[in-house]
Amino acid sequence: KKSTSISHHHHNNIINKKTNNTMPPRRKLTGAQARLFAMIGTHYIEAAQSECNDTPDNIPIFSWLSPLQRLKLVSEVMIGVLCENEPLPPRTIQHDATFCAMIEILFIELEVEEECAFDLYEAEIGEDLYLDDNRDSEFQKALKRATPETPEETAERKRRSDLIEHQAEKNMLKMKRKEYGEYQYKDEGHYNNDAHVKRMRDEIMEDLFKGPPISPQERKSMRPLTEDEEHAFRWRRACDAAFQEDFSFPFPLSAVDFDFRCTKKEKFYRALNLLFLTNLMEYKSETERRLIHGVINEYTYANSEKLPRIRTIERHVEVLRKTYESKWDPMKLAFDQRCLFAVCSNQIFCGHGQKEWCLEFSNRLQKNGIDIEKDGSYQARLDIFREMKDDYTEGLQFGYTSVSSSDAYYTAESLVPSKFVNEYLFEGVNCHGPGKNANYPYCFEQNNLMLCSRCQVARYCSADCQRRDWPKHKKQCAILAAESKDKKKMAKMAAKR
Repeated sequence: KKSTSISHHHHNNIINKKTNNTMPPRRKLTGAQARLFAMIGTHYIEAAQSECNDTPDNIPIFSWLSPLQRLKLVSEVMIGVLCENEPLPPRTIQHDATFCAMIEILFIELEVEEECAFDLYEAEIGEDLYLDDNRDSEFQKALKRATPETPEETAERKRRSDLIEHQAEKNMLKMKRKEYGEYQYKDEGHYNNDAHVKRMRDEIMEDLFKGPPISPQERKSMRPLTEDEEHAFRWRRACDAAFQEDFSFPFPLSAVDFDFRCTKKEKFYRALNLLFLTNLMEYKSETERRLIHGVINEYTYANSEKLPRIRTIERHVEVLRKTYESKWDPMKLAFDQRCLFAVCSNQIFCGHGQKEWCLEFSNRLQKNGIDIEKDGSYQARLDIFREMKDDYTEGLQFGYTSVSSSDAYYTAESLVPSKFVNEYLFEGVNCHGPGKNANYPYCFEQNNLMLCSRCQVARYCSADCQRRDWPKHKKQCAILAAESKDKKKMAKMAAKR
């Protein structure tokens, strides 16, 4: 789903280039659009500390950084787009990646909200907010369409997975031995032809503007939502409000044919790409865009054409992390979380060790006539934060949302940047055997694996695992041996993802 949304973004940019000959200028966010972005910033305070949905798979330059470095970048981006007297975010690849990552995190929260809201519809959501045409989630619809795999299909899927993982591991070892130059994308002109642009314009019109917009009269006539309903539609209502303030040409989102009650996530993804990425992002080049966007997993490693991009991203991350770690102060662990809270939050909350600072910040807001529950005043709130940044240092050495002293010390230890180990989506091949645990069909051992002497693809942790797997593996062994040597077939298989 995320990859689809990024694809939409690229196509939308092409459409703007064809229509206006220039990208829209980067600008400050105001009104409901600023409130939506501030919600993402507030959410990230806890998400990064708890490591929950905080690293979008398809923005690796951002996600492979340590949590504290990501928090710092998020605070810099939030200040740049929300505070009227501050410069826009720096034009660096890490700040551009951070902006894109915030939109991806919004997509994730919309997905979580839709899945959770579905469970609440009959209990706490009024029938007038229930849309019969799309009650089932996309996942549930897929389950209904799906038919059980035959044994042959299961074997075929497993064989393809084995081949991809085998090639991915070979390429990972190759990357350690061979030096790759800086990745450069050569524009083949595929996306710039008129037929492609027309097709994408038609898709946007079909997705977002096929029906009439929700009329002002219908919006005004909606009853007040209950507390449960407000929570169930929190992110979608914020998105809907942001769309209603967009009048950009040629796709004014104020005229879309849906509102917050819509459960078709693809509509929200398409509209948000238009609103934030197409209308705000200016990539320095197509190379930068492709470095920022794109999942890296076993299929990426298995595709030899993707290796220069992977290595270039790794070099960027290595430099960024070394630079940050050389200046990191362990006594200011919560500094950027406090900054995000000060600028973005519309409610008072804090964790262990933060109470004194939080109370003083709240008092200063009141003295300046700022109501934190009313969104806005981002610059004034930043100014107050800066006035206080050298005071109330107690608790800075802990994470901002730690719930207890023990949690605070544990978090402080786990967030040390130099100890952060990035979890690559592909970490190597597991043992091919069935494993000793009857509850799992596979063995998860990864150390000291031995190759099958015949196919040179399947790996085993022991002779016992190999013997128990042989009744299944003997049917695939010769096929694996042949296909692993077919470079064209392997390249085609890897390119499918």
